[in-house]
Amino acid sequence: MTEIRCKCYFRVSFGGGVPPFTVMIDTMDEIDAARSAIEGGANNVNGKVIVRRAGYNGNWKFHFDPASVFFSTRAGGTIPTKVENNPHSYSGQKIRFGNATAIAEIRPGLGKTQAFTARGSQPAPWNVRLVRARQAMTQLRARHGGENFSWGTVKVGHIDTGYVPHAVFGAWTAGTANAANRKSNSTILWQQGRDFLDGDDDNPEDTMDYRAMLPPHFPAHGLRTGSVLAGRKLGVAPGLPLVPYRALRTTVLVWDGAKTRVAQAINAANTQNCPVINMSLGGLTASRAMGEAVDKAYDKGIIICAAAGQATDQVTYPGRYFRTIGVGGVQPKGMKRPSEGAALSNIELEMYDEVQLGGTQFIAGDDQYVDIWAPSACIDRAVAKENGALDRISTDGGGDGTSYGTVHVAAAAAMWLRWHGADLDTAYDNGWKRVEAFRKIVHRIGCRVLELPADPSRAPRTLRNPYILDIKAVLDEPLPQIIDDDRKSLATDQRF
Repeated sequence: MTEIRCKCYFRVSFGGGVPPFTVMIDTMDEIDAARSAIEGGANNVNGKVIVRRAGYNGNWKFHFDPASVFFSTRAGGTIPTKVENNPHSYSGQKIRFGNATAIAEIRPGLGKTQAFTARGSQPAPWNVRLVRARQAMTQLRARHGGENFSWGTVKVGHIDTGYVPHAVFGAWTAGTANAANRKSNSTILWQQGRDFLDGDDDNPEDTMDYRAMLPPHFPAHGLRTGSVLAGRKLGVAPGLPLVPYRALRTTVLVWDGAKTRVAQAINAANTQNCPVINMSLGGLTASRAMGEAVDKAYDKGIIICAAAGQATDQVTYPGRYFRTIGVGGVQPKGMKRPSEGAALSNIELEMYDEVQLGGTQFIAGDDQYVDIWAPSACIDRAVAKENGALDRISTDGGGDGTSYGTVHVAAAAAMWLRWHGADLDTAYDNGWKRVEAFRKIVHRIGCRVLELPADPSRAPRTLRNPYILDIKAVLDEPLPQIIDDDRKSLATDQRF
């Protein structure tokens, strides 16, 4: 019996006017939790699982045997309906857990993982090469110290699920018996960060011990995004200092408490003088506290890079704020991972998650809030699980979501700030002008122009800001003139 490789997603609807959203399921525990949430009717949740055929990517998470999975036609029913295999379907089969009588032979695939140290002198990942990150770093080092290069005062406030002491960030020096002096690392400046979840502000470490699904939680998400931002070998800006803020267990902003913690983290990064903030998270509504925090950071000149989102036709907050740098995603065509060392000219790109929803091509219809596009699928990243081996990376290219595109742009902003240094203070008399200078640059240059696919039912159109990130070009571009009219409207006036 042939097994079909698949990805498994949980699509959740809470009702009450909250739009549905979709997240990927990684483990059997999460499948069971999703099923329990739906069957129990907790918080009026409804949902389904979407199994997507992955014949074009042999390393996706699940192996699915259609002949062994049966679902009842109604809750409590006795007549099973086989889930058919459609070899031509990208969107896959929709399965309602609430009607399930049995789940069999859906199990995690082995995937390809290897020790972090095993990458050796292999080519940089395709996404790093696409944005010309290594050329930009070489240029940056040559200008600022060569072998003695340092990031100076540049560091990124990383608002996410917290940090994990992973070898992808380099050596960790053992601390003392004092709990406030845990392992230290030159990249992860956890001592400057804060934990807004557990009330123990001294250590924003991700415990990875949570499994709730309302909304779905993402243990070690901060590790995965942080590794692509600043990890050795696979990172866009290896060694870039990160200040972690543990504000979330999920990157889906639904509840007011989560939005409050994000606002607190933005303010904390502001106080800590982080000139760049990365937020690989989002929600369809905002809060006044979040808007106020964004406004304060903007006035100070902090470049906030935030994800545009996916599985929705609206760009999400805080990426929807005009005062942040909204980041949309691109992917290799068909989400087919490029072969190692593939020529960039042979890699076709398309908008990430480019599918139809209510006649709108996802955020392509909401792109006024997107400033720049960056790789968001088929991304190698560090992985870790609770009580598991930490010294590992994923080499299956399984990282996907605009979370990953966002860290590419945050790395670019950090390099740009370090490249120009004190010249920015001379060029711009107000902090917000440096934010607008960076925005203006990414609006007018890139490695490619992202084109929308032809749609016979609609008039041809182009994206407002169509460029795909090119970090070296960002460094090479002269500083633009910024005038008062470039100042963006208050985030607090843009809540809904």
